[in-house]
Amino acid sequence: MFSSSRFWCFSFIGLVVAIAILFWLYLNVIASMQISTHRSEIMLPDALATKIHVDNYLDIYSKAS
Repeated sequence: MFSSSRFWCFSFIGLVVAIAILFWLYLNVIASMQISTHRSEIMLPDALATKIHVDNYLDIYSKAS
């Protein structure tokens, strides 16, 4: 049974299909995580002691509390 070429052919095709399905699921999970992070809105309070000034480069100034 294991030496049959038909068995090895179907085993190979089944393995390739299983790997393709797992890879497709992995990509969907990653994509849904990225979409959910883009849709989330983070509202920071005005009392936060960090100010970000964008010039030619990014400067971050923080006040010590």
